[in-house]
Amino acid sequence: MIFIPGAAFALALMQTNPAPLAQINSTRSDSLLLLILGVGSLLLSLLVQGLKRWVHTDRESDVQDHGTARSDYPAVELMSMRIDEHAEKPRMAIARPLLSVDVEDYFQTEAFSAVAPREEWDNYPLRVVDNTKRLLDIFDTHNAKATFFVMGWIADRVPQLVREIAVRGHELACHSYWHRTIYSITPEVFRQDTRDAVRAIEDAAGVRVSGYRAPTWSITRKSLWAINVLAEEGFEYDSSVYPVHHDLYGIPGASAAPYVWKTGHNDMIEIPPATFSIGNMTLPAAGGGYLRIFPLGYSRMAIDQLSRRTHLPVVYLHPWEIDPGQPRLNGPWKSRLRQYWGLESFELKLTRLLASYQFIPFRQWRTDVAAAGPEVSFTMPGVMVA
Repeated sequence: MIFIPGAAFALALMQTNPAPLAQINSTRSDSLLLLILGVGSLLLSLLVQGLKRWVHTDRESDVQDHGTARSDYPAVELMSMRIDEHAEKPRMAIARPLLSVDVEDYFQTEAFSAVAPREEWDNYPLRVVDNTKRLLDIFDTHNAKATFFVMGWIADRVPQLVREIAVRGHELACHSYWHRTIYSITPEVFRQDTRDAVRAIEDAAGVRVSGYRAPTWSITRKSLWAINVLAEEGFEYDSSVYPVHHDLYGIPGASAAPYVWKTGHNDMIEIPPATFSIGNMTLPAAGGGYLRIFPLGYSRMAIDQLSRRTHLPVVYLHPWEIDPGQPRLNGPWKSRLRQYWGLESFELKLTRLLASYQFIPFRQWRTDVAAAGPEVSFTMPGVMVA
């Protein structure tokens, strides 16, 4: 299946010098092969794009299952992801971009989950403490405040780091305990994992956690039941639904602007990561690999476009992305490319981005989103939301 990030990857290959592939121990012939594959992927993507529309709100088959766990928990029926932009709601002011950090270490990414199994994590040297403190210093230099989505596993092992994040004026939120994709576990396992993570973060810093972000953006159509679990657990907002096509995540057709989930429990705000729109296409932008691989101008265009539309541009990154000296794990070429491409230049890109905007944490916009964001309703087991 060809999808937009495939074309994005191809463009990145053509716009970036193949030399950095040496960082992932690839040979010159490997680099040439990747370039050829990238160009071929782009051409195929353009061909398919000319034959049909990319964004389909009703194509369940475009969202990969990837081993969805069996469960007696009924699936969520999504009532509507279509937003009425003309609804009579107060309009938010021009949006200042939100800054977020997913606090995980280099061996905990989904790209290397098969290479670095969770039962072996304690064998890897932690680099997240120094990298996160480096980010805190960079943010201080630019007077930027962020929301740090922290893994419970990290909070249990280095609680002093979690306390320092809070003491330095940043918001703490939850990024799961074990960094497992939501669609690969049951609702019961997800609930316990979330509770364990919240307990670890709150014990470490003594502050209440009210925000959540799923590992690998893994709240998809197949795991929308997680929205109800989060609402039941008292979360006020989520930032897990990526409105794009991707092989690991995404709900194509979902709103790129913030909205409010109407559940049978607490209403919960959804604040999606930044995207860039071209016609009816919605492309990922301004975070993680999209910030590392693409020219900085692409992220700026996305932020400016979302701001003009009074949406909330959400930039995200990871502490390991400012660490080009991190140990190289021997995973598949796609995993190595996703994690290691652009590490050398990422800190410079980040500082330039921070110098261009005044970034704030999620907590400063929650009230405005709750008042101005459109509403999305769905049914849950035993609950019908009109």
